[in-house]
Amino acid sequence: DMDSAKAKEKIKKLEEKKKTGKIVAFLKSKETDVVCAAIEAMGNIGDEDSVNKLTGFLDHENTEVRVAAGKALWKTGSEYAKTQVTYQLTKEKDPKVVEAIHSAM
Repeated sequence: DMDSAKAKEKIKKLEEKKKTGKIVAFLKSKETDVVCAAIEAMGNIGDEDSVNKLTGFLDHENTEVRVAAGKALWKTGSEYAKTQVTYQLTKEKDPKVVEAIHSAM
């Protein structure tokens, strides 16, 4: 199993090459920080594929992942993504998540 630091390095390289398809594999990682790094990278790439994949993480069980997804989606600037984030915030039960996503808006 690849350790977190190596995985995150690899994600960064894939982000530079805008290889969304390969970053998607890291979304399945057991390590929260790796999943969040992949989400962040996809937000930076901001292509349609990234937006579509990331919207599914807005209601993830892990609060860190939800925050990462909200921030990443907002960052894409896509109207669809922003609508999804805004809608998810109306359903979000954790005030810390709401606050963290709001800070990125």
